[in-house]
Amino acid sequence: MGLNDQDYKEIPDDKDIQKTEPILRQDDFPDYGKMTVEEQLAFIESLVSTLEKDDLPLDAALKAFEQGIRLIRQTDEQLTEAKTRLETLTESGDLI
Repeated sequence: MGLNDQDYKEIPDDKDIQKTEPILRQDDFPDYGKMTVEEQLAFIESLVSTLEKDDLPLDAALKAFEQGIRLIRQTDEQLTEAKTRLETLTESGDLI
């Protein structure tokens, strides 16, 4: 039982492919520096939800993943700084 010509779909030429707007553009990502940690965590969750969809094209998925990694690193830095401040305050007895 072999494959015949009917089993193959014709691959369109580049000129036949309709050009569309990218699903995710740079404008779709907020300025992370202006976001609170809570907003950053919510945005990370939305990126994860977007990435879990099977219908996302590879280039859009890669952009979302890259942005998510950047945001996770920034959020982690902020949380680490906050933890260090709290540890310093509790060790020195400067808590209000």
